[in-house]
Amino acid sequence: MTAAPVLARLSSLACRILVLALAAAAAPAAMGAAFPTHAVHLVVPYAAGQGADTSGRLVAEKLAQRISQPVVVENKPGAGGNIGAGHVARSTPDGYTLLYGTNATNAANRALYKDMGFDPREALMPVALLNRSPMVLSVSADSTLRSLQDLLEQARRQPDTVSVALPSTTARVALAELERLAQVDLYPVAYKASSTSMTDLLGGHVQVVFDTLLATLPLAQAGKIRPLAVTSATASPALPDVPAATDAGVPGMDLTPWSAIFAPRGTPAEVVAYLNREIVQVLRDPDTRERFRNQTGVAVSDDTLLDPDGAAAFVAAESEKWERIIRTAGIVNE
Repeated sequence: MTAAPVLARLSSLACRILVLALAAAAAPAAMGAAFPTHAVHLVVPYAAGQGADTSGRLVAEKLAQRISQPVVVENKPGAGGNIGAGHVARSTPDGYTLLYGTNATNAANRALYKDMGFDPREALMPVALLNRSPMVLSVSADSTLRSLQDLLEQARRQPDTVSVALPSTTARVALAELERLAQVDLYPVAYKASSTSMTDLLGGHVQVVFDTLLATLPLAQAGKIRPLAVTSATASPALPDVPAATDAGVPGMDLTPWSAIFAPRGTPAEVVAYLNREIVQVLRDPDTRERFRNQTGVAVSDDTLLDPDGAAAFVAAESEKWERIIRTAGIVNE
């Protein structure tokens, strides 16, 4: 065989290898560019009308505008959010089914439930953090308790007598941390909904309520209740005149509920990166930030928390914090 045919065959083989290599290298970029080709489903693991639903629908609305595909909100409440979160955990990891996760579904519930049916650390991966919103400790407008310090002093004089309405597990955890740090014993009263706890506060059946910003703001703005403190490390922009508990008698208090978008573990990295970029742009939109601030908290703006790795580190640290508080206080799901 002469050298020319051999060289021709080698050249042809080299070309084929080069084409295959280029195609393989381009595949991830092509997948990322093609996504999404149809509607994305955002599972909110709570009932319609709750704070998570309000925030989730805002994110879905804004994200749909950016990705030019519908983002359909599906409410799947139950078991403290475990039903909806579990649904996403078992979904195909392709980016088309996402979870509006919270400090409950992706941090606290591992300590609260003996068996969630899945491990959120293994089955779900953060795409982007969304917002942080403190719990608010409030009294009725005509209460003699004018400050958090007043409340603590009364609790020390009369342990287990100051009644505190707790309409959620998050409220129970926040109260446990406040009691631990302030070294007081309050009298917890469990409620199933914010509406009934607020009604009882206004009716004088309980002295204090620990609830979300969303539940607190309307009554505070109407002058019917008086917020005493928020659980975040600093004051909330939505309640600028209300001090952080850590500055008002409970040093070290910093327990702020949060939300984030999660995808099933195994979702392609390029799809996660694409979704993260678009969600970050949603969070930087002035209208989004204003609506978050007036409804459910502050949109995350810290660059170190906005990428998937930063979000994952944040969720891991928060999981440790919430689990420690829950186990130390002996709180269990009823």
